[in-house]
Amino acid sequence: MDWGPAEPYPQVRLAQMQDFQGDGSVMLDIFSDQVDELSRFYHWDEQKTCQQARAHLRRTALTYVRRASFPPRTWEELKTPVMKRFQPRDLTATYKAQFRSRRRHQTVDIYTYIETLQRLSDLAIYGLPR
Repeated sequence: MDWGPAEPYPQVRLAQMQDFQGDGSVMLDIFSDQVDELSRFYHWDEQKTCQQARAHLRRTALTYVRRASFPPRTWEELKTPVMKRFQPRDLTATYKAQFRSRRRHQTVDIYTYIETLQRLSDLAIYGLPR
């Protein structure tokens, strides 16, 4: 019995975790999304996620975390102060750039795409600067 040619397995493209330097070369939201995505995919616990994220901090961001009053043990303990320190002031421009980047590459799932659109619409609703 001939089953015909085998179909290739669907390929899963995971974003590689880029280094976050704190100088604007990689947006903080993109770094955070990459950490969350890889954590879900590999089933990391909070401590493992924190270790992996810390391993990808460089320059200003790494110095900031090293000078913290206590070493973060979980991803949430690391993410919260880093987000407060390095979150760009103009969120609308950040989310628009993120949306354009995701539209070009189309490597994210539909839920992430919708979440970015939702962030933009929330900013428009609350009347934040564009």
